[in-house]
Formats: sequence, C-alpha cells, structure tokens
Amino acid sequence: MDKTYLYEMCKHEMGHYVVAKLLNFDVEGITLLNGYNASAHVSSATILLQRSLENIEQIKKYLEDRIIVLYAGVLSESLINQKINLQGVGDLFNSSGRNDNNKVNDLVQLYRNILYPNETNSSKILEQLKLINDKCYDICFKLVEEEAIFLENIAGEIFDIVNGKQTKSLSKSEIMGIKIFSDKFNQV
Repeated sequence: MDKTYLYEMCKHEMGHYVVAKLLNFDVEGITLLNGYNASAHVSSATILLQRSLENIEQIKKYLEDRIIVLYAGVLSESLINQKINLQGVGDLFNSSGRNDNNKVNDLVQLYRNILYPNETNSSKILEQLKLINDKCYDICFKLVEEEAIFLENIAGEIFDIVNGKQTKSLSKSEIMGIKIFSDKFNQV
C-alpha cells in the first residue's frame, strides 16, 4: 500500500472514529485496506450505531450525529497542517468518501422527511435538504478543526503502527493503548 494513501486512510478512518467517540457512539476498531470499491476506499472504522431511541427528539439527534460522523472521514482526510483543505474536500466526497456521501444523502433525506413530513413543493424540499446538510456539515467542520492537531497526531501514530504490516487492523484495546488516545479519552 502506498504510504501517502495509507496515511490519508488513517486520517479518514480516525476522523470517523474520533468524532463518533466525541458524539458518544461506541467504537470498536479500524481496518485499513488497499484499494477502492466503486471509486471509494474500502477501509473502515467500526462504530456501533445502536442507541436507545425512545422519542422523536432522540431520533433527530441520532440522525444528526450519524451524518456528522460520516462527514468526519473526508474532512479529517483533507487536513493539511491542522486546516481543512476546502479545495480538496469536494474531490474526496467523490472518491475516498463516496460511500460516506451516499449514506449522508440518504440520512439527510430521511431526516427531512421527519422534520417536514407534509412538504411536497420541490423547491422547498431542496431548501430543507440544504439546511439540514449545511447544519451537520458545519458542526462537523467545527469539530474536525477543533480536533485537527489530535486527529493528525493520532493518524500519524496509527500509520506508524500499521505501516509495513500485512494486516492493517487495530482493535479498540490497541487504539486505547496509544498514549495520546488514552490521554485524551480517559479525560472525557
């Protein structure tokens, strides 16, 4: 696996992983695989999506959080010197983040249907979709920028661990064993 590609995948998957943890999803491990599937990478962060959803407010919060976690991969992958590379984000949504982007579109549509169940005007629907999408993207953007130093550092640590190994997977306990990760999340 190309080292630059591997580092980018470390940033991408740790973006999902860290933001999911910050939003109180339970996380397991990560797997970094070489290659693409339908123009998207096939690496993954294992995030347990189960939450108790007892009312509509919890459902709405869950959908927002899930969308934010999906955006976190590409935004983290685009980090260069602790800044999100705005020019590269769009390209990443159409390449390494294509599967994430497809899921975002589905979840935004579902969320809009819950918020505005009786709206049939297509221009209003597009406005509503954009409003939801922009809100979640902006929240994620802020989170990734706030955590940029940590995200780049933890991606570097993950890269150092998996580079040159045949199996590029880390379990939850292996990730928690990384000092900068355990230092951060034992405080949260």
